[in-house]
Amino acid sequence: MTCWATEVEFTLPGGRRRVRPDGVLQAPEIGVPVLMVEVDRSTMAPARVAAKFASYRELFRTRTRDNDPALAEAEASERMVHWWRRAYPGHTREGYPPVALVLSGAGATTLNNRAAQVGDLAAEFWRGRHHRTRYPDDWWRDYADAVPVLVASLDKLAELGPMGPVWWRYGRDGLHCLTDALDNPQDRAAYDQRQDDRRAEEDRLHRAFLQTLACTDCGAVPEREKVWVQETRRDWTHREGGTCHPCHAKRKAAKAHREDRLTDPWWEARLLHERLCPASRRQV
Repeated sequence: MTCWATEVEFTLPGGRRRVRPDGVLQAPEIGVPVLMVEVDRSTMAPARVAAKFASYRELFRTRTRDNDPALAEAEASERMVHWWRRAYPGHTREGYPPVALVLSGAGATTLNNRAAQVGDLAAEFWRGRHHRTRYPDDWWRDYADAVPVLVASLDKLAELGPMGPVWWRYGRDGLHCLTDALDNPQDRAAYDQRQDDRRAEEDRLHRAFLQTLACTDCGAVPEREKVWVQETRRDWTHREGGTCHPCHAKRKAAKAHREDRLTDPWWEARLLHERLCPASRRQV
């Protein structure tokens, strides 16, 4: 842990209101550039606790001018960055810095119910924006404007420590260690992974299907169900138990050859002549 500070005060835009977390943790060595800590002793109404996350989101939305010389010629809008990215560099996860809510002052069941109630009241600040996909049962969330909220009881923290499985991340099931709890649930990265898995499965099924279209004559497996045949200027569709176009053309030529033998009374004479006089084949 690089730094732990208490009663740090941040001023909201306009200068009249302030956000004062009970603690500010900095631990970039474990992937936590900054973690705001709120301690709730169960003396405040759940609605007032939930309202704090509105102030945090307003605070985290604040941007400031970046004086990096490398951006000297950039547009003014491109030089505005979130202040916390400069104050606490190293953020890699989507969304704003996380806020930890530590509960105490009541029994385990009461604290669990209180945590759930606060989470419901503050859902608009931590839930993120829902995105539909072309799959009816699949979706993902955009956390760019969301405040990640982690909840733990003081008793669990004292027993297992902050790196133990004590954190409930709003939007996820179960308890997790700190770094796992910070991972955004159902985000775009998770959706992209599911997309990759779907494409891999579709590719596997397609390759298995193409195996059933192997040519019965030469055994070649087509790369596609349909191929363009230049000489016929048409698509050739592979079918199960069928042949590829080259083998089909060979079969067609062989069939025509046999029909010529049956309909041409001079066929045997022509064949005997070609065998006896190879040089004259072109003239026959």
